[in-house]
Amino acid sequence: MIRLIGFITLFFFAAAAQAQHGETDREALQNYIQMAMDNNPGLKAASQSAEAARLDAPQFGRLSDPMLEFEYDVWSRENMDRLELMLMQRVPWFGTLGANRSYYNRLADAQDSAALQVRNELIRDVKLSWYSMHEAYHHIMVLEQNVDLLEQVERQILIRLETGRASQVDLIRLEIELNELKNSIENYRDQLQSEKARFNALLNRQVDAEVTLFHELTLYEVSAEEDITQNPAVTEIEQQQEAAEINVERARLNSRPDFNVGVGFMNRDFGIWDPDRFNAVMVRVEVGLPFSRTRYRAEQEQARIQLRLRSDIRTETVNRLNAQASATKREIETSRRAITLYSDQLIPSLNRALDLSLENYGTGRTTFEEIIQLYRQILDLEMKLNEAEVAYNKAVAELEFLYGSHTIHRN
Repeated sequence: MIRLIGFITLFFFAAAAQAQHGETDREALQNYIQMAMDNNPGLKAASQSAEAARLDAPQFGRLSDPMLEFEYDVWSRENMDRLELMLMQRVPWFGTLGANRSYYNRLADAQDSAALQVRNELIRDVKLSWYSMHEAYHHIMVLEQNVDLLEQVERQILIRLETGRASQVDLIRLEIELNELKNSIENYRDQLQSEKARFNALLNRQVDAEVTLFHELTLYEVSAEEDITQNPAVTEIEQQQEAAEINVERARLNSRPDFNVGVGFMNRDFGIWDPDRFNAVMVRVEVGLPFSRTRYRAEQEQARIQLRLRSDIRTETVNRLNAQASATKREIETSRRAITLYSDQLIPSLNRALDLSLENYGTGRTTFEEIIQLYRQILDLEMKLNEAEVAYNKAVAELEFLYGSHTIHRN
């Protein structure tokens, strides 16, 4: 019996120690985040989409290709050869090309913000998945400790049964509790494997790739109050709004005339093989007249509607993000209170009760079953403490995402 009491005491303190060496949980998580940013196909696709959008401005913000007209009379009544060359260039209304470049540059900026939002979502998802794995891993360890403890108790009961100091009912109750614990362990193992597959998918690895987990979890500081409008989702809408403003101007410019301007050379008297003796130089200007006013008015009204739409979407997005940030802050405070309750009050109180029970056991004033019950309560509170720590870190990760924080973790 003394051997079992020593086992209980040492096992409890061993459970509180971190068995991992070398890499810390903070460093491991940062390494996994970097791996995800390097390998995640969704993030690569978003970056490539933004890169492709950046190439629109050089295409639509430049003059169209010039046209070369060539004309030669192969027969005429005057029996004269005639050669005509004309180089034509379409020129839009003044300021149209600059407006096009600005418009597509703003759209490309919006694509960059969308890619940044995908990046931030990936960082958040990696954190949340890693914390969920940690919780399952921690609970498995705690429950396995409980199983080891109860198996020690089971051996003691079997010994006491031989001497008539224990009943068969005690053994049956113990076996029921052991079966429940083992079933819970299997459930948490299934949960851990499922979350590991999701985590590895974020890193673009094999679903069964090993993941480094830790018994203890570092708590992170809450970000200082930041501006919710720094969230890339809001920035993207603002850049789309700027593009919509430019598009209103583009619609106005589209209703203005455009021009075809050309210069040409003509030879009427000499053969085609005498190009140095052109006897005429021509200048041509063609004006496109925008008579379809209904079309252009509709285009301008559509652009103004898009501008108002983006403004409303921005307002709705900012309100939604502020509401989510407020709820997340409450989750952080709730988790912080739970952590303080378990770590500063309940667990230390139960540890003191366990110490007293171990002292009283030697004098016969405490039963062994009472000691076991206290130990199980401590392990149960260790699990609740870990759940509160995981919930706290998840809420911090969510708040960083809502504020558009681009750091992997705050030190």
